[in-house]
Amino acid sequence: DSTLEAVKDRYDFLNEKQTPKRHFSIGLSPHENLERQFNKVLSKLTPFPHNNKFLTIVHGEYWEPNLMFKDSSSPQAELLQILDWKHARLDSGVYDLAFLLGSQDLRGDEIRDYIELYGESFSQTCRELGIVPLFSMEELREEYEDILRDSVSPALAHVLRKELMFLKANGKDPKRVKDFENRVEVILPRFLSP
Repeated sequence: DSTLEAVKDRYDFLNEKQTPKRHFSIGLSPHENLERQFNKVLSKLTPFPHNNKFLTIVHGEYWEPNLMFKDSSSPQAELLQILDWKHARLDSGVYDLAFLLGSQDLRGDEIRDYIELYGESFSQTCRELGIVPLFSMEELREEYEDILRDSVSPALAHVLRKELMFLKANGKDPKRVKDFENRVEVILPRFLSP
């Protein structure tokens, strides 16, 4: 249910009293009611550069270091929490998918398989909720390529560079630094390819 009341129930933290620095950087006040806060967010949006069918709240840095799992050694590890929401915003939901897949050491066919799994899962959830799926698999693949090229690749390159600098400056384990450098060598060509 996406009514205002349902959103208030689901995201009651938006009404909590917090210091202003704990809110989004667009100037939300903890003293405004939820509806005014949403209107303020929507009024600050720039024209959406990608397909509006994919517009949702995104994490912005959805990748392994920001995901906590119950048992990370299990292939069916349960996701417990998603950390570090400072880059959350309204954007294409495919952004988080592209950020996650783009940060992994995956071959092209594996990435295509994950995109299809995401699309099938999304469509199945829509059907279970009685909603007509919003996009075709082809539209999803096109959106993924656009997002990866325009947004995610530069963001990932910046994040990976910062992490590598941190590891070199603060890392006590040379193997960890070397493993990271090897992963970057595999991932970097994706950023540089047309």
